[in-house]
Amino acid sequence: MKLVIMLSMLAIVVCACVTTEIGPDGNPITRDPPETELVIDEHSRIIAKPSRITPPDTIIVNEGTPTERTIKLLGLEGVPKEDAPRTFETCAWWLKEFVAPAMTIYIRFPGGTDLDQNVIYGEVLLDAVDEETGRPIPDGYVSVNQAMLSWGLVRIANPEAIKDEDMLRRMRNAEAIAKREKRGLWSNDP
Repeated sequence: MKLVIMLSMLAIVVCACVTTEIGPDGNPITRDPPETELVIDEHSRIIAKPSRITPPDTIIVNEGTPTERTIKLLGLEGVPKEDAPRTFETCAWWLKEFVAPAMTIYIRFPGGTDLDQNVIYGEVLLDAVDEETGRPIPDGYVSVNQAMLSWGLVRIANPEAIKDEDMLRRMRNAEAIAKREKRGLWSNDP
């Protein structure tokens, strides 16, 4: 009798330790294991999930997984809060509003980049959305780097790191717009 009671108690303890989440269809829900390598798309871009943002120019992706990386905006730098408080606050808001809620971001990085490094410099891209309908634009992307430059939230600091001449030209044009219109860092009250 003691053996039966002990086995019953053991069964209760074991069952209490094993939990299975059941879906609405009555089947067990299985979770995909975390990726162990960065996901690269057919355009040689990293596909990642933004996890944490540190204004003005840093995005942590895939936090808590083997593919966690720090993404820095290629060729750009932000300015500390002490040097440009209004621009820093606008930058923090912009990143929170547009980058943080994205389910997926794409990181275009220079050839020869070691993807095993914890910090990767790249151009961050978001899926473009039609402003009127709110629908995604097929194969449309918005460059976070370029958008932040055009609002004067960051500045070009290391142009030689940008090997793609077309990208460098677009980024210089975006910065020129911010300067001409006295936005952000280029305003009278940054």
